[in-house]
Amino acid sequence: MTNKIKNSITYKILLSFILLSVFLTVITTAFSTYTEYRNGIKEIQKELEKIEKSFLPVVKERLWEMDESGIKTSLNGLVLLPNIEYAEVKHKNRIIASAGVHKSKHTINSEFPLYYDFAGKKIHLGAVYISAGMENIYANLYKRALINLISHGLEILSISLCLFLAVNFFVIRRLKTIADYFKQMELGSLSKHLILKGHPVFDENVDEVSQIVNAVNAMNAKIKKFIAELETEIERRKQADIATCESEGKFRKLSQEFNALLNAIPDTLVLLSPDMKVIWANQGAAAGLGKDLSELMGQSCYSLWHQRTTICAGYPSEKSFQSGEIENKTILSPDGRLWDLRAVPIKDAGGKVISVIEVTRDITEHRKLEEQLQQSQKMEAVGTLTGGIAHDFNNILTAIIGYGNILKMKLEQESPLMGYTDQILASAERAANLTQSLLAFSRKQVINPKPVNLNEITASVEKILLRIIGEDIELKTILSGIRDLKVMADAGQIEQVLMNLAANARDAMPEGGTLTIETGTAELDIDFLKIHEYGKPGMYAMITVTDTGHGMDENTRQRIFEPFFTTKEVGKGTGLGLSMVYGIIKQHSGYINCYSEQGKGTTFRIYLPLIKEEAKEAKAAAEGYTALTGGTETILLAEDEEEVRKLMKLVLEEAGYKVIEAVDGKEALEKFRENKDSIDLLLLDVIMPKINGKGVYEEAKKIKPDVKALFSSGYPADFIHKQGILEEGLNFISKPASPHELLKRIREAIDK
Repeated sequence: MTNKIKNSITYKILLSFILLSVFLTVITTAFSTYTEYRNGIKEIQKELEKIEKSFLPVVKERLWEMDESGIKTSLNGLVLLPNIEYAEVKHKNRIIASAGVHKSKHTINSEFPLYYDFAGKKIHLGAVYISAGMENIYANLYKRALINLISHGLEILSISLCLFLAVNFFVIRRLKTIADYFKQMELGSLSKHLILKGHPVFDENVDEVSQIVNAVNAMNAKIKKFIAELETEIERRKQADIATCESEGKFRKLSQEFNALLNAIPDTLVLLSPDMKVIWANQGAAAGLGKDLSELMGQSCYSLWHQRTTICAGYPSEKSFQSGEIENKTILSPDGRLWDLRAVPIKDAGGKVISVIEVTRDITEHRKLEEQLQQSQKMEAVGTLTGGIAHDFNNILTAIIGYGNILKMKLEQESPLMGYTDQILASAERAANLTQSLLAFSRKQVINPKPVNLNEITASVEKILLRIIGEDIELKTILSGIRDLKVMADAGQIEQVLMNLAANARDAMPEGGTLTIETGTAELDIDFLKIHEYGKPGMYAMITVTDTGHGMDENTRQRIFEPFFTTKEVGKGTGLGLSMVYGIIKQHSGYINCYSEQGKGTTFRIYLPLIKEEAKEAKAAAEGYTALTGGTETILLAEDEEEVRKLMKLVLEEAGYKVIEAVDGKEALEKFRENKDSIDLLLLDVIMPKINGKGVYEEAKKIKPDVKALFSSGYPADFIHKQGILEEGLNFISKPASPHELLKRIREAIDK
């Protein structure tokens, strides 16, 4: 096809008509095909619904009676129905019977669970799987679409031919005459008129093409007159341009330097007229809007930056026009960014404001840094408070756990008091775990990971969860079929996670509902881990906690793990529960995700790395019944808490050690000077009156350089190191500790 044909109006009109017709034909055909496709799908679905109502009750009865031949007969009858290709019945993941074959590439598959009512309970028997083919639907759709396209194509061809002849005869032939006239036209021959064959010049009663001819002839006269005037004006301006050329050069240089200076400023700078239109703007303004400078000129500032049709209430630039003073305001843009806006008025000689310079600076990141600093200070204060609580509480628990273990050791194995003692120790251990969990939301904690079975943890905490959620909420626990669902975790911390999630679910179901806790496994791939930016792909143990509460919107869901964020009324929530859960799970190298819809409940999924079964641990129960073993060395015990000091002294003396007591750091140092040759180990509380444990140890080393020490504290080890109270690498034991753990660490410190 030549360029001449391509450029012709006939070709363009004809091509546009054909393309539009083809587009409309394709659209209508596609819509008709889609409608017929949906109708076909609906017919199959209706057929499946009929099967569900009429067929499933028969299969359910036969499956309950385990009548496999009857089930097979029913399935053979089912696949004789239109569109039904294949059917099978499963019982406990085993195929009882099947009929038909999969013939179609595209199918609609449905699975119907079978429940049998027996003695007032629904018993899950299995499921019926039915596959319906879609080949008949696709064949009919193809046939109808092909017919529609062919018929419409013939229509388009016929209409296009008629259109081509009409346009060529009534328009193109005459436009060619006009085009030939303009090709031959020169400035010197403007007096020559354009004449169409068969049409007189300046006749009013003509068609549109002839009107163009008349307009051309009238234009010729005007152009001739304009050329004469233009030649005179050109000569005058030549003389004026020569006079102003030098001054313009100087002004241009100054203007370029000034613009370069203003464009180098990253802030947004604009000059506004009294009607709030942009007179001038720098490159920072254009870059901020993602537009060229030319697109900003003459536009209203409120339409450019705020997409408004009217000026914003209290806008600083408007106020500056009115007051004649500098105005400031912080503005939140639709994209969530903060801007500091300053309006500076420009006045004429009479003091009237003629324009305003508007300076806008993005302070979003600056404000975020301020908020992060405030949050960090808040978390530090809370961490200090909770550390103090943990310290005092752990000292109390040290006495409870210590005397409880001694009591258990003294009791006979068959004693009825043995069970009570175990309950005391279990409760004390749970309380000790709770003190560690108090700090999880504010900073990283020292955890005690061991190989634990998630099924066992979930089962053990079930009774506690029932007390938390109340009687109006049903608790369902579904444990994985994998017996050894083992992960490396701190059992107390994981229990705390489940209790926090249960409490959160309770508050989401004020009118009652169902709380489901399920364990299982999941394989996390690299795409999942990229979202969280840490971890390794592989098999993970999974805990799913689901409630049927009111759910939450997307904005709330994205903020639930933030510290101090809560949707509860004042006095009914601290905003720490879910942030603590997040901190614990992340510290275990795991993940927690939340899925929620308003009115449909909430689901939390926790993923923890699975481990292979570890070597069998030593029987922990045996510790409670074995005699305390130690040595004959002399130990200087410095502890300011009287109950804790008495307990430690009792444990050490029972183990054979000689004990020298001190109630504070000053007394400890005095007694060390008196007995330095006989003392084999310093057992020092880190935080003590007068002189702390570290100070005692440093002074003792000056007296006896090879002195050995074991430090203890109710504060967690990471807090002690973080505050610089004690260097890492020194022997340290956290309170509370069992007598066996204490004796073990003392023996290790002496023999080291």
